[in-house]
Amino acid sequence: MTLHRDGSVAGAVDRPDDIRELRPGDVDFGPVGRTVGFLTRLAQVAIVERFYGAFDATGLSPAKLSLLACVMLNPKARQGVLAEALRIKRANMVKLVRGLEEAGLLERTIPDDDRRSVVLSVTPRGREIAEQFIAAIGAFDRRTIACLTDGEYAELVRLLTKVTGNDTAYPPQQIP
Repeated sequence: MTLHRDGSVAGAVDRPDDIRELRPGDVDFGPVGRTVGFLTRLAQVAIVERFYGAFDATGLSPAKLSLLACVMLNPKARQGVLAEALRIKRANMVKLVRGLEEAGLLERTIPDDDRRSVVLSVTPRGREIAEQFIAAIGAFDRRTIACLTDGEYAELVRLLTKVTGNDTAYPPQQIP
């Protein structure tokens, strides 16, 4: 910005005296507001907020509960394979696993055939929490997006499964 002799500033932004008061629902996002990435992010934030309300008693984050369930469902899986499947960065995975291990919910072992990898397994308490989570997550998910019909819900799950690249892992009849 440049200050002129008459006191005006070149490059200054005009500030209207009457600032329009907006509510969050009135904000115009333009074309960005119709993109899959933007809408997915907003949906994810809303779902995570509801998730904490529903599963707060466990004291575990969505990432920790999901990882715990995956370990239980994939016994003796290598940490790196689960991290890749869940798209969790190595440093973040180490932190999640350490937290679950310190809570007495997971155990790490080093396999004799590959001393560089780590195999994960749930403890009895971890299994109990994972089973409760798995039993409750379907109903939670359905309540979270109750605004959709059963057909819309199934289609949304099918499309998101396809977008994430997991469409070969779940035949249509297995989509919840």
